[in-house]
Parts: sequence; structure tokens; C-alpha cells
Amino acid sequence: MKTLSGPSRDAQGAGGASPAMPRTTRTTNGGARAQLKHKVLRLLYGLKVVRVWQFLCQRRKLSILCYHDPDPALFARQVAALKAHFNIIALRDYAKAHANNTVDQLPKYPLVITIDDGHVRNFQLLEVIAREKVPVTIFLTSGVVGTNRHFWWTGVDSEDELDPLKSAPYAGMDLHLANLGGVREAAYPTRQALSEQEIRTMAPFVDFQGHTRFHPVLPLCSMAEAKDEIAGCKKELEDRFAFDIYAFSYPHGRYGAREIALAKQAGYACAVTVEEGLNNVRANPFQLKRMYILDDAGPLEVVVKASGLWTALRRLCGRSALGVQYDV
Repeated sequence: MKTLSGPSRDAQGAGGASPAMPRTTRTTNGGARAQLKHKVLRLLYGLKVVRVWQFLCQRRKLSILCYHDPDPALFARQVAALKAHFNIIALRDYAKAHANNTVDQLPKYPLVITIDDGHVRNFQLLEVIAREKVPVTIFLTSGVVGTNRHFWWTGVDSEDELDPLKSAPYAGMDLHLANLGGVREAAYPTRQALSEQEIRTMAPFVDFQGHTRFHPVLPLCSMAEAKDEIAGCKKELEDRFAFDIYAFSYPHGRYGAREIALAKQAGYACAVTVEEGLNNVRANPFQLKRMYILDDAGPLEVVVKASGLWTALRRLCGRSALGVQYDV
């Protein structure tokens, strides 16, 4: 899991907005491992290994990408590369196909793009999404979007401070945050999440879905807390925006049988994880796998990861050999 870092000036949003801590950018861009990784990616692509892998292993399997706060300029290049190698479909279309037992009728090389949390900079992606007519699902943290609340991990400066928060019960998390000078539901002068107006502006082009109310570690919540986070998020988004909320994203990728049951009870039709891999026709709709994409990943890296080849190589060679594993 990577080291966290504070927001940069050039990432500042408009309208009094300040981005949350970018948890999904690499911390060793110039390191030997990063250079080796780039060389391996170029070799795999240049030798057309990716194309062969796609034909043999991904042609009829769904790839789902997991973004958080992608750079708008990079995202445009990534989308162009993805459209050249995959058929980008809507998550809703997959959910309908699964419900109708017609997943095998989806286009070949299917791919879904998802973005977690609802960061303020996501609004800058609208131009690319609308121009390229690419379906994108953004999972919203309903208690943060449309407010001046901050994502709770913003004030955490290191993994040493973050780890206790991710292992403490829900109430204990508030106590830990207070010791660090933070309050989970406090309002600040600047916002870190999409505003209500931005969400409404994006709504004709973006599929907004649920990601809990405040992004807790669900297995550490009591039954009442977990139910409120999962079902309450759905109700809030439906009441505020009249959205059809059918999909859920487990915060931090942490979930268990209880969370699956609560998502079903709340009326969700599917849920996504951060477990790496492709989804075949027999995939559990409440345990859909996703490929974790760093916010500063280049188009080549995104294509190789989206194909599932990178995950397969990491499993073959050992995860530490090709890169660290990330948490969200």
C-alpha cells in the first residue's frame, strides 16, 4: 500500500474546491522499479502479447476499471487507447444482461469504466465523457458530495496514522480522527467532492451509483451502522437526485457475507470490489472484480492492465515483483 501525499496546487478545483488527498498516484515515478515496469509494459505491447492475450483470455470476459481522481488530460488519452482495444459498455448494460442471462451476448472485449468517491476534479472529466460518448459510472459517497465535508482520510499524513483508522470500529474511527484534529462530518471552507449542481450537470452523461454515506470500513461497522451506510446511501441519492441506484462499490474493497446480504436487501443489483481479475459469465454480480488504475497511469499501462495480462503476470511472478498492491 502506497504512501499518501497532500493535494498539489495545480490540482485545485474551481469554485472554492480543494481535492482530497490523492491516494492513487505512484510515489516512485523515477525509481528503478517504475522504469522496469514501463519497459516491461512497452515490451508486452510492442510484441503484441496484449492482443494475443485478449483474444485467448479476455474476448468474452468483462474487464472493469477502478479509478478515483484521474487527471483529465491523461484520462482523455486513456479513453482513446481503450476505445482502440475494447468495447466500452455501461455497467447498467452488464447488470441487465446478467439479470436476463444474456451476458454471453455482450460485445467482444467488453470493458466498464468506474470511478470511486466523487472527487471534485471528476467534473473536469465531463468534456471527455460527453465528446467521446463513453459510458462511465461514478460511485458517490452520498454524505460528502454536495457538501463542504471532506473525505475523512484527508487529514491523515502517513500510513502509520491511517492503519489504526482502518482497523478501528466505526465509533473508534471518530475518536482517532479527533486525536488527529479531524471530524468526520465537519464542514470546511472548501469542498473536496462534487457539488449538487455539478452532479446534475453530469447526470445526462454519467451513471451515478452508491459508495456508502461516509466511506467507512464496512466489516468494522455494527449491523445498524453498516445498514445505514449501504441502504442510507441509496436512499439519499435517490431522494436528492431521483437516480436509479442499482450498483454499489465497497469502500476500501472491504466486505464480507454480511455486506453482500445488506446490499441485496437494500435493492442493489450488483456490487464491485477491488479484487483484481476479469469477470466471466458465471461471475457473482455482488463480487465483481476490477482492475485498479493509478490516477497518473499512462495509456499503455491502462490498456495492459485492462486486458487482465498484468494481473496474470503479477500472480505468476509474485505481486511484489511487478508492483505494490494498493488499498483504497
